[in-house]
Amino acid sequence: MNSDAAKQYFFTGLEHLESGDFANAEKFLAHTLDLAPRSIPTLSNLAIAQYRQKKIVEASETAEKAIEVDPTHKDGYRMLATCQREQMKYEDALATCEKILALDPTDAEALCNRGSVLNRLQKYSEAIQSIDRALAIQPIFADAHLNRGNSLGNLKRYEEALTSYENALALKPNLSEAWLGRGNIFHDLKRYDEALAAYDKAISLKSDLESAWLGRGRVFMAQERDDKASSSYEIFLDLQKRHVQDLQNRTVAKEDAGKMRIFGEIEEWQDLDEILDALRLLAPSRAIGFDKIRLGSAADGGYILLNDFTSIFRALSFGISLDDSWDTVLALKGIPVDQYDHSIEDAPTHHRLLKFSRKKISTLVGENSTTLDDLVAPLRGSGSPDLILKIDIEGDEWDVFDQVTPATLSRFSQIVGEFHQLHRVKEREFLRRTSRVFKKLSDSFSVIHVHGNNFGKVARIAGKMFPDTLELSFASRSRYRFESSSEQFPTILDMANNPFLSDINLGTFRF
Repeated sequence: MNSDAAKQYFFTGLEHLESGDFANAEKFLAHTLDLAPRSIPTLSNLAIAQYRQKKIVEASETAEKAIEVDPTHKDGYRMLATCQREQMKYEDALATCEKILALDPTDAEALCNRGSVLNRLQKYSEAIQSIDRALAIQPIFADAHLNRGNSLGNLKRYEEALTSYENALALKPNLSEAWLGRGNIFHDLKRYDEALAAYDKAISLKSDLESAWLGRGRVFMAQERDDKASSSYEIFLDLQKRHVQDLQNRTVAKEDAGKMRIFGEIEEWQDLDEILDALRLLAPSRAIGFDKIRLGSAADGGYILLNDFTSIFRALSFGISLDDSWDTVLALKGIPVDQYDHSIEDAPTHHRLLKFSRKKISTLVGENSTTLDDLVAPLRGSGSPDLILKIDIEGDEWDVFDQVTPATLSRFSQIVGEFHQLHRVKEREFLRRTSRVFKKLSDSFSVIHVHGNNFGKVARIAGKMFPDTLELSFASRSRYRFESSSEQFPTILDMANNPFLSDINLGTFRF
């Protein structure tokens, strides 16, 4: 450092950092950096102070500056990888871990972190190999045993996973994530009392551990203790909402959603009139006499519906993966939910009103697939629109809706889902199918909510935002009456799917 003032700022910043006063630590270390912009100790500690305040983007930028000053600075790469992992940039995080290992192949922490990232990428066997290398170098490494347990659990090697968690807790008895992992294993083994005890221990150590509250709710669901399940889910969803909002408030989005274009300025295309005709079918309306409600996750996986579940006979949920929170909320309202997903072996949550089938929703009926028409045909309800559909099947929705009969659609009071790959409207055949689907839905339904999934990107059509992935909520024209709406989207009910980027401003979504 090049001055006494810089040293004073630096050591004052360290004092605040050690005392847990991260905001003041950041302030003084930033002052130090003004005087000594290439100080590696200052950059390293500033990144820590920012990270501890959940300023993930800023911490990532500071780590990159440290690496720019010293390309061999392992702690800079370590912080960068941690930030990338939290931002769900798993491939980037993996590449950053590899850079540390290129500098030092025996870095046990980097091997452990690499295993954690591989676990997020669902490369569980590779993750275990990396973690085992870390443990061979450093056997007394609680986080490595924890990550090993997580990978083994995902491979359903349950007893081995429990042993890894026990090893982690022998080193760190208050490691809440290890108690959480034990709870998840016991839940999968249907050892519900042990699962509940493990989740409660995790919560006693870290009261805002969202996944432990979720696990607790799933145990109560399986035990059909619906009141307790509902209370745990409410806490989970509230914690999740606060977490997402906190990230949004703290994050300085590095990309303006309006500039993230993957398919250009569509004003110039010869098919503009046809595109606009299709999009005008999605002009949102307001259902007279009904408010809207968010069901399910506070992040990706939550959907907006009308708050009307009177006389609903059943819900269908297509595509659930690891998040069945939408399904669970409906089940706790007393509505049976038929779940379909060919990509997972079993649903995350078990309950008398949740019925899971490992089948693909398709245009063909087969051993491992079925159609929307065939699912609805045997359901005997009131004859009026008394079903609800949630659909998120990664692009297959176009074929499903293109094929389904109007008679089947007429059974639904509400439909919510994601419509993917909209950048393909520049392809004539895709545009024609899009127009057919939106026209068919518009004949029976009015759009009551729109939201752009900001994990995808956007273009401009006639000067307005148009997301590559669009979340739409439809309500039945035969069940509800509608009036014109000037509502601005996103609304207070919406949450950015990716909290590290700005939500997509759709305005009134009228073309």
